[in-house]
Amino acid sequence: MFNRLLMPAIVFSLAAGCNRSPAPSPERAVPDQLVPNYQAATPAASATNGNSATGANSAANDASATNGNSASADATRGALTTPETEKLSDAQIARITNNVNAAEIEQGKLAQSKATDARVKQFAERMVKHHTQAKDKQAKLKLDTEESALSTKLEHDASNTTGELRANADASFDQEYMRAQVKEHQRVLDTMDQELTPNAKNHELQAYLKEVRSTVESHLKDARDLEAKLTQRGATPR
Repeated sequence: MFNRLLMPAIVFSLAAGCNRSPAPSPERAVPDQLVPNYQAATPAASATNGNSATGANSAANDASATNGNSASADATRGALTTPETEKLSDAQIARITNNVNAAEIEQGKLAQSKATDARVKQFAERMVKHHTQAKDKQAKLKLDTEESALSTKLEHDASNTTGELRANADASFDQEYMRAQVKEHQRVLDTMDQELTPNAKNHELQAYLKEVRSTVESHLKDARDLEAKLTQRGATPR
């Protein structure tokens, strides 16, 4: 009887022992701070890269602006040194007007001896007379004279024109002389308006420039009229 009761218990116990499996090991928790640290590192790297790119662009823009400003400053310095824009002193102005008168006298005397048209000879005679009077009047002002870039250029141009007129030995001299007179008187008039009168400080020099300007303007008008007549005569069939 005891054996009958014991046998089922043993069997049940063995069956239960066979079906038992080991308990699973608990999962290891991942510390929460590992994830935030990893996620925070990615935006920081992006921000660093963004700042680096922004800094590079800013540096490039600054360099470009600096180069642009430097080029602009160089251009401005270059413009200030050209003969047409330099600030002239009274002595430099006096040098220019004195040289203009001298050149007109020399070219007028040359035209008096070489011109064939009576009207051209008369015009040349008037140039010699008027510019001699202007030169003498300036001498009475006893102004100092000083060379400038503009006076050097004007002297060079006048010397070239005189040389060309002296070398001309044919019938075209009259027209060449009158063309030169139109060009030179226009140049002198523009120079007086743009460079001489605005910079003159001496009151006597200012009055002198005002008087001479009206004479130069009158010469220019007469030179244009005579040049036109000579051109028309040359174009008329004979």
